[in-house]
Amino acid sequence: MTLFLLSLFFQFQLIEKDFISINSFKAEFEQIYSYTGSKEQIKERGFIYFKKPSFFRWEYEEPEKKIFILKENEILTFFPEEGLIQRERVTDDMIEIFSILTGGKISDYFDLKEKDCSPMQCTILFPKQKRDFNSIEIKYFKGEIKEIIVKFDYSENRIILKKFLKNIKIPPQIFNLEDI
Repeated sequence: MTLFLLSLFFQFQLIEKDFISINSFKAEFEQIYSYTGSKEQIKERGFIYFKKPSFFRWEYEEPEKKIFILKENEILTFFPEEGLIQRERVTDDMIEIFSILTGGKISDYFDLKEKDCSPMQCTILFPKQKRDFNSIEIKYFKGEIKEIIVKFDYSENRIILKKFLKNIKIPPQIFNLEDI
């Protein structure tokens, strides 16, 4: 194995180790959607919760209240003002994106490139198979995820995490819409 391949393999192991050590987290987030060729951005804010094996909850507070819950192979979206619940199956693209946190083997789905963004660590993941997204850039500092940027052909979805609390107790009912 060449020195480059060994280095790449070592980087994958370090990233997987960092993310595998996260059993749960809660964070405030700001999500910014931007489009190529446009200065317009859509900004949303709220809270995100995660608990292994594969439970996510996004509570959007601004500009519109909504809740997304990922539970195993289904995504539930609740729009409280309309009283509407939407259900959809998790796609292969979503499975690969979420595998980063859910303990999936990152190297099964992605090729990796390191990027200098001192003092943080930056890793760019490129899907091995053709997907709707082109890359995922993850910025983290001392094992804490600070920012995730998912890039598409003509747009970008940037998620900035603040007040990141990892390995905390999260009650299981938070991942049920019935308890809202």
